Amino acid sequence: MVFARQRRFFLKANDKKGAKNAFTCVSCHPKEDCIATGHEDGKIRLWRNFNQKKEYTYSTHHWHHDAVSALSFTPEGTSLLSGGIESVLVLWQYGTESKDFLPRLGSAIEHISVSPDGTLYCTSHRNNRRDVKTDLTIDPHTKSLVLNGEPGHLQFYSLHHDKQLYSLDIVQQEHIHQSGLEQCEVVKAVFHDHGTWLATVEERREIDSEVDTSLKLWAYNEMTQSFELNTNISSPHEDRITAMCFSTDTETTLLVTTSKDGHFKAWQLAKDWESQGDGTSWSCDFVGSYHHLRPTSCCFSADGSVLAVGFQEIVTVWSPDSWEICVTLCQPPGEISNGLKQTPLILQGPLFREIELFQVPAWYHLQKPALLLEPAHMLMVSQSSLPLSVLLVEWSTSIDVTLLLSDPLSENMAAFVHTAGNSDLFVFKPSEPRPLYSQKAVCPGKVHRAVFTPRDRVLENCGQCSQWLNRSQLYFITEHMVNLVLPHYS
Repeated sequence: MVFARQRRFFLKANDKKGAKNAFTCVSCHPKEDCIATGHEDGKIRLWRNFNQKKEYTYSTHHWHHDAVSALSFTPEGTSLLSGGIESVLVLWQYGTESKDFLPRLGSAIEHISVSPDGTLYCTSHRNNRRDVKTDLTIDPHTKSLVLNGEPGHLQFYSLHHDKQLYSLDIVQQEHIHQSGLEQCEVVKAVFHDHGTWLATVEERREIDSEVDTSLKLWAYNEMTQSFELNTNISSPHEDRITAMCFSTDTETTLLVTTSKDGHFKAWQLAKDWESQGDGTSWSCDFVGSYHHLRPTSCCFSADGSVLAVGFQEIVTVWSPDSWEICVTLCQPPGEISNGLKQTPLILQGPLFREIELFQVPAWYHLQKPALLLEPAHMLMVSQSSLPLSVLLVEWSTSIDVTLLLSDPLSENMAAFVHTAGNSDLFVFKPSEPRPLYSQKAVCPGKVHRAVFTPRDRVLENCGQCSQWLNRSQLYFITEHMVNLVLPHYS
């Protein structure tokens, strides 16, 4: 409905021809009795004579194939600008059917504003925000933050310079701007410790509600300073991939994926006999399972000698050399999720929601021994010099952790706890039960992703309570915002 004094204009939501007449946006002409309205079916209607005693009229313009999301007249009223999901700014000459286009603006237009003198147009786009599907991760080469970018891409974003370095096209398909169309989404990405390989997973829901999954392996090219596709594996599992990790063994290049289909697979890099020269590609080397349970997480130890795979409430430790189970760790019913990273082993949440074996990237040149385990409350377990099958509990505390991560540049760990609508932050060392730092209500809502990022230089004058931030920065994402924990200076 459009209101003009006491006049009302009506359109049926749907007509006999199938048009969708619902109003989506409106703009008033600056000088004439004319109101422009955008509609769900892509039409623009210009309403006139609504300020007169005679019956109002309207004319229709149609170019957009989907809903018109933004309209704005120029200050003199000589032109009308419109935008929508097509990522095209359309300039309509008022009073005529003539129009001009400014295409390929990168993402759907959501708002349009014109400067008072009419010389500048400002557009706001949907890609001003990101739906982060992947975990936050750091590129070993550029030390940039890697996460979802424009549809089907990963963006490499420099936190030090506050700009995007480049975007990597993962899906390698033309993005079709059409509302309701299922697009390919990049849902997982993980780097090899040396940055020589990148593994990605993309998903697209088919008409029959099944999910089409692809696993892609990307090799780093020193000449172009970017990643190039090496192997594309369609349907690597019979269901969605839940986790993946690279081996830390320097003598073999191995990737492990876990899936809801009840199996984990080991993918080996080997010579491609079908290619010319010294070509290599990835292929499946082993398929494992455990009592028909669903694996939810995986990780290699620091030296790559063992692999831990979480099957719901059970953690299984395997030898990659023989693919035999070395030991299993069992807790009351629950589920393990997320990744496992080096020799500390972490099982998190009320009933094992996360498992992590600390895995320090080679480019940090740091070693971390010890074994860490966490069930309904946080639990420190040390392997010491005993066999892997013998574990000793060092300390435990009652805490319901929603997200747990380690700092690759130190022994510190960060734990987020969601209570009373806010998230609390605790920073601690696995060897000590007393936290180094804690902050209540560090942010409203629940923290979904977090990452420690290396600083470009060490902070020398941060306060005693912020020493854990002198070499790293902690970024975390909630549903509505990206946050940074700032140090206190002395």
